[in-house]
Amino acid sequence: MNPLNSVGIIGVVKGLESAARRVEVDELGSCFAFRQSTTFLTARHCVPEDVSRGRLVMPGAPDPIPFATVEHHPHADLSVITIDPTTLGYTPYWEPFWNYVANWQVGEEFMAYGYPVDTVIAEDPGPTPRLFRGHYQRFWYHLAGRRFHYLAGELSVPAPAGLSGGPLFRPGALPMVTGMVTSNIDSTTYTDEVVERTREGKSDRTVMKRIVSYGVAAMLSELAAWLDDRISAHQVERPPAPKAIEPCRFRWGVVPNGWVIEVEPVRLDISGLGEVHYLAIYADTGEMMFTMPLVGRPVSGVNLMIGM
Repeated sequence: MNPLNSVGIIGVVKGLESAARRVEVDELGSCFAFRQSTTFLTARHCVPEDVSRGRLVMPGAPDPIPFATVEHHPHADLSVITIDPTTLGYTPYWEPFWNYVANWQVGEEFMAYGYPVDTVIAEDPGPTPRLFRGHYQRFWYHLAGRRFHYLAGELSVPAPAGLSGGPLFRPGALPMVTGMVTSNIDSTTYTDEVVERTREGKSDRTVMKRIVSYGVAAMLSELAAWLDDRISAHQVERPPAPKAIEPCRFRWGVVPNGWVIEVEPVRLDISGLGEVHYLAIYADTGEMMFTMPLVGRPVSGVNLMIGM
């Protein structure tokens, strides 16, 4: 799974639209496909007030994509946007992020991706795709003026303009989102320089301080009820999922020419390492392991739901 191809730009149409010329879009922020290729998450403040002029710009897509529906969270800086795939003229090729996780913690590493705006680089100003890496420094209930309030994570890196609406995901589990970039806070100051001058018997002391900026992320698992409800309302019909064993204790191990999985009270003997694929979901958090051949170190005593 390549999470980078599911991250795009959210913007607004420049000037008047015309069938005779290509639509141009001013960037307002970043966005990403979530759970299905037609559903996107972004920061509420990145969505234009006139949603009919809003567009998604996906990497490699021939044209900006109009919004089909837009729904805003009542108090968090979060919006859900859907698109109509029948208007594209092609099948969406981007791979959405699978889900959010709820077991994040202080010190946990994240990767963030989006399209911050370069304004200083003279040769090519505009949105530039960039990957950031850092860790969560703290979590707190963030009051962003009178408009937004939500549980937030403070990032160890600043969030430049244009990165808002981009996903934060785990380096070791790329399809799993922990949060979404929303803003910056100017927090800690420290003394950079002290200048003292004496003139005509009087001393002037000038203290120069520097502000340290930290990025802010909305923790999506804390907005789960609203998010799940709004996404399910626009769920695209899919074939029934394969039957799965109920959450249970299980263990697996290596045997000659294959694997053995013991799921109480079932034992599955599997041969041919390259022929079997699986999907495992943590019962307590909903976190999914990769769909891939059964490889990796044996584990035991984990509450999982296994779909074969």
